[in-house]
Amino acid sequence: MRKSDRRALEDFDQLPASAHVRMPVVAALFAISPATVWRWCKSGHLPRPAHIQGVTYWEVGDLRMCLQATQGRELHTNRIDPTDTSKDGSRDEPQHAPEAPDGPHDDRSAG
Repeated sequence: MRKSDRRALEDFDQLPASAHVRMPVVAALFAISPATVWRWCKSGHLPRPAHIQGVTYWEVGDLRMCLQATQGRELHTNRIDPTDTSKDGSRDEPQHAPEAPDGPHDDRSAG
């Protein structure tokens, strides 16, 4: 990570909303790989970056909104699941077929 990126990550809370940060900062903020940053941008979980003179940047204000929106949606691995659309981050339990009631059974198929 470049010194400027490291400084931006350390001072992220003090940066103005209009400031721009590069990929290493975004990946570190969300504890994800650069490939996952691109997947999340494509899926809409992260904002799309801007390109300024051939360099890819994300606006700090947009990233702050994403961080706030994803609080409480973190999985036990401390990573955010972009496929989880529930408000509280919980997943519905898998649905199982109801159990047969206790009592006499109709065994017509048995011999």
